[in-house]
Amino acid sequence: MHILQTASFAKKFLKPAQLAKIDPNTFVSLSRLSIVLTKIRNSSKMARAITYKQLKAIKPKNMLPLLLKYGDFPLTTMIIELLGIDRLHVVYEEWCVQMLHSSQLTEFELEAKFKEKFENLAAKILLDGG
Repeated sequence: MHILQTASFAKKFLKPAQLAKIDPNTFVSLSRLSIVLTKIRNSSKMARAITYKQLKAIKPKNMLPLLLKYGDFPLTTMIIELLGIDRLHVVYEEWCVQMLHSSQLTEFELEAKFKEKFENLAAKILLDGG
């Protein structure tokens, strides 16, 4: 849904002649990166206002360790899925480590949470065909 809204908004700034020249794949890619920039800017854990040029220089996959450092697991997961980066397992590993270090849950509660997360991961892997 975000991609459609972002694309619709972006199209308002283009003239019809410009729209005809734009490659649809490039337009979708730019829309996705625009969503990433907006989500990073509005992050509750690590809000950063960066430009498209800065993001391209840093590369989105290199932003992931920084987001994980601040514990923004939902945003990291969203970026991975949106941009098709093959790093979802890293998010789950880091989440498990953080839960083991800082959780007040009992061993059995942690085990149940881990099981739930890994069932979600397995479902995502099956949906992606991996």
